[in-house]
Amino acid sequence: MSGKDVVEPDTVAKTIEITGNAAAPFIYFDMASAHAVEGGVIIIELVARTVVAEGGGGARNEIVATGHLRCGLVGAKSLQAALNGVGLILAPAPEGKAN
Repeated sequence: MSGKDVVEPDTVAKTIEITGNAAAPFIYFDMASAHAVEGGVIIIELVARTVVAEGGGGARNEIVATGHLRCGLVGAKSLQAALNGVGLILAPAPEGKAN
């Protein structure tokens, strides 16, 4: 791969048109349960907690897989940048005088 083929994660959303949004799945998860790297591919397993009804009116929690992320380093950096950006949005506003 030449240097001109590398796209910095923070510029992707600004420079490409995204198609196929209607067919793309929404993935909900409560946590990333495992991660690894195999053959240069980053692997992240996503899980969510669900409640399953049991006989007699009871219920129990169950952890279910909701997604299997696979990406390269550029994809991982892009995802990390997006999550860091959301973290800044959700962070409490600093106390003090408003501008």
